[in-house]
Amino acid sequence: MKTQDVFNDGEVNELLRWKDLSFAALIQNLEMPISFHKSVVLAGGVYTNWHHKEKIKDIDVFILDDGYDAAVLNYLKSLYGKIFSVNSLKNVSEYKRDNPNINDVYNAESRIPNAAKYQFIFTKYKTREELISHFDFLHCTPNYYNGNLYVRRDAFDAIRDKRLVVHNKDNQTEWRRDKFLKHRGFTEHKHMIYNLGSGGAGGGGTTWGPYLTNIAQNA
Repeated sequence: MKTQDVFNDGEVNELLRWKDLSFAALIQNLEMPISFHKSVVLAGGVYTNWHHKEKIKDIDVFILDDGYDAAVLNYLKSLYGKIFSVNSLKNVSEYKRDNPNINDVYNAESRIPNAAKYQFIFTKYKTREELISHFDFLHCTPNYYNGNLYVRRDAFDAIRDKRLVVHNKDNQTEWRRDKFLKHRGFTEHKHMIYNLGSGGAGGGGTTWGPYLTNIAQNA
């Protein structure tokens, strides 16, 4: 199956733009060593921001628990120095309390002037698929990992239309729902619920095909 079987030409161009922005944010701006490329995942609301050309509050980078997480932490500390700190924001405390698979959340300003800050979220997830399967809302599931951009057709639609679609019904919190409905311009969509269990190519018991689009690796 080709990308064009699922997305039209304009949408493919938009996905390629997301891929370039992801590569710049995760690899270029952070000067991420190649040995860490399989340990870090860029995911979350930044893809909605990029699509709608909105101001980006922060860029979420998730660090997998794959044996390299301590080395990634030491690298980021050396990269940022004293400005690299544990995030003490109220919502982060709620986020960690509601999700036992989060170890710590660190924040740092971008090393690029006037660019969005970063949140580095150290997790207990072993794989990208496991991480994504636990995301609460569908529009947060597009992700960039090891040179590839992963986007479902329905996730692209949720971003385009700003529809709040439940992705994992077991990981719902009121403050997250309110954030998107009251402050981010989303409308609620109640007829498309995904509850992905363990396993599966896209992070759950339901396969991501035919909606999976895996844009080719960066050269």
